[in-house]
Amino acid sequence: MTTIRKDAQKKIDEAFSNLSGFQKTICLKLRKLIHETLPDIKEDWKWGPNFNHHGMICGIWGFKEHVSFVFFNGGLMKDSFKLFTDGHDNSRNRMIKFFSGQDLSPQLIRQIAEYLRESALINEKSIKPVAQKRSLTIPTYFRTELHKKKLEKKFTEFTKTKQYDYIEWITQAKREETRKAHIEKALELIAKGIGLNDKYLTKREKVSKT
Repeated sequence: MTTIRKDAQKKIDEAFSNLSGFQKTICLKLRKLIHETLPDIKEDWKWGPNFNHHGMICGIWGFKEHVSFVFFNGGLMKDSFKLFTDGHDNSRNRMIKFFSGQDLSPQLIRQIAEYLRESALINEKSIKPVAQKRSLTIPTYFRTELHKKKLEKKFTEFTKTKQYDYIEWITQAKREETRKAHIEKALELIAKGIGLNDKYLTKREKVSKT
């Protein structure tokens, strides 16, 4: 059973009060929309403002140049209105990013509300991603970079799933500059012993996957 932080609402209030500009406006509007759409949803705090209905539904983060609105089971959603802008490189999370000058139009509000209801239904039905057989072949160019940084051993000490996550993230990059950026970030995380998707896992999942 999911444990909800008792001080979550207070922490979210404080987090949003410290924002300004379009970030604050978007975060407050999304928070209001979430509660209007799913009246039984509970506010939680995992890495930031998080909303729970039979499990994690979504999270909102205000950054310097954008707001990230993450659906934690977005990989199972239809994305009917093609709102997801990021996260297609993993099986779980999908993100909608908002930038300066953007706002929640009546049409977008209706669309996001539909996404929230779909996400809630997925959790209610306990639908899980279908495990797919993946090839654990480390590309030569990535193996070379691991060797240069003396990280080969550290990488192989990760679980197979975490190795798959990194390899897919790197190999699915369509542009050379994107692939290089992914490799650079991967090396940084691997050196710290961090899996690519660790930040999205609950405490229970982190324990079971180590």
